[in-house]
Amino acid sequence: MRLAVLCLSLLPGLALAETTPMHHGVVFFCPQEPAEAVKELERIKADGFDLLKFASWAWTLPKPGSPVEARAQAVLDWCDRNGMAFVLLHNVQYGSKGEGGGLEDQALHPEQALPLVTDWARVLAGHPSVLGVILGNEVGPAVGSPEKTPRWWSGFQGWLHAKYGDVATLNAAWGTDFASFQEVRDPAQAQTAVDLRSYAGERFAQFYGYLFDHAFRPVLGEKLYGAKTSLDPFLQRACGAFTMTCWDDVVSEYPPWRLKLAADTVHKPVFNSELHLYHDNYAFRPSVERSRYRYFLSAILGEYLTASFAWGQWQKPAISTVHAATPGILRDLRRLEPQLRQFHEADEQADLRVLVTRAGYYGPWETEQRDHPLAVLCARMSCLGKPWRYLVEDELATLSEGTLVCGPEPLSQPTAQALASLPDRVRLLFTGSLPTSDDYGRPLPDPLLKSLAARATVTTPENPLQTIGVAPGLPEAYQRTGDVPYLQWDQQRGHFDTPETICLLEARRVTTADRTLVCVINHTREPQTAPLPWAKGTLRDLTSGATLTPGQMASMTFSPLAINLYECDR
Repeated sequence: MRLAVLCLSLLPGLALAETTPMHHGVVFFCPQEPAEAVKELERIKADGFDLLKFASWAWTLPKPGSPVEARAQAVLDWCDRNGMAFVLLHNVQYGSKGEGGGLEDQALHPEQALPLVTDWARVLAGHPSVLGVILGNEVGPAVGSPEKTPRWWSGFQGWLHAKYGDVATLNAAWGTDFASFQEVRDPAQAQTAVDLRSYAGERFAQFYGYLFDHAFRPVLGEKLYGAKTSLDPFLQRACGAFTMTCWDDVVSEYPPWRLKLAADTVHKPVFNSELHLYHDNYAFRPSVERSRYRYFLSAILGEYLTASFAWGQWQKPAISTVHAATPGILRDLRRLEPQLRQFHEADEQADLRVLVTRAGYYGPWETEQRDHPLAVLCARMSCLGKPWRYLVEDELATLSEGTLVCGPEPLSQPTAQALASLPDRVRLLFTGSLPTSDDYGRPLPDPLLKSLAARATVTTPENPLQTIGVAPGLPEAYQRTGDVPYLQWDQQRGHFDTPETICLLEARRVTTADRTLVCVINHTREPQTAPLPWAKGTLRDLTSGATLTPGQMASMTFSPLAINLYECDR
């Protein structure tokens, strides 16, 4: 038997792990001349990238005989010959009339946006390099306002009428006193939020779904289709025409729990189509260690597709030095891909799960990373040394055994009833307290509360480890949570640090027929010292070829954001 130990400084995806290809590429703003574009493609390939995300806008359509068509065909032909995966990013922006997605126009009648995409479908046809199409850049389900988008809001009022039947039923659900559905006009009203979010998500999904189903699928067949939006699992799941979870991290220090949540629950290939590591003009805290950290992060969590932002914008000496390490990082990543995938596969098969509800995901804490209950639960679950995964409330019927951990956030009545009715072989744990209200703020019925109380065990909110139990042989050094500063940005404050609660030094283990893989993750910017968990015999570093003795394994120092891979016969 061999023991392979993977020691990674990473942030913390599905049967899809076996079928999703691994491609790491760049965001590509194509030069005007086809010959110059091909020269750039050669440089991209030489740097070890094998995916090209080709940027396009509503005003750069490849009309027959146009210069745009000529350079697009030159790029596609080169990608076909050189094994480079091609993904089109076409900026058809939901919520923007001038970019093809006005809430009063194309969003209600998506056929009006077809002229913006049909030329691209024609140009992409017949090219084997085409991996997928992204429509929309950093878009989301905008809601407008009754004053500026009255037709969109009239649609929402009609949707409410269809759902509730009469205004009295709506008032009972919301705790309001509207005289008619037409009085629902305040997007900021708390009672409106649950249904407004659902309707907006449906309109968003229908708009892009129509374009994929009527322009691209008839010509290209099944590819990876999606819009570059957030990792919101409920929005991504609502977009039935999407075949990938496409997103943009905005910053280099992205909270790990959000990526894990999407990879665990959406059940589609995850593509960070704008990976931010280093840039000439933006402060992403670039370093070689952070680049390695982020690329290996993707594979550990089940994300196998990235496009780094942005080719040609890595020229300054300090940035160029960091970028020069990327080819070696990608070589290591591809060499270790089979081992890295096994950690996500273990999570997908885990019988230890954390419940994700709509009321628990959205809420007053949504803008405060540190306080989000799902982030805190991720930190604490990561201290167990066991595989685990998030589970959305829509999939409760799939549970037949195992442990389900829930927070104290409100529960919809159907979800509360599903929890109370889980089979006896499912252990139900609540951290802190049992929920007492539903997603509209109404008290849950007393009989349902009693059923939940009889069915569940309530643990302390700070530490469910004692109730669940850590993996045998896991040293205490791997059972600590703490706050790590993460670099954020917004228009008002610019760059600023915000504390993220995280498992400081995490250990993961996967046992196969002939070996055991162990992943040690230093989530901090400081060296961490601890004994190597679950290690036996003599270890060989698969990256450097060095050998470690049992004495060395008794006290290991894991440097900030460092990555080490070991193997051992036993």
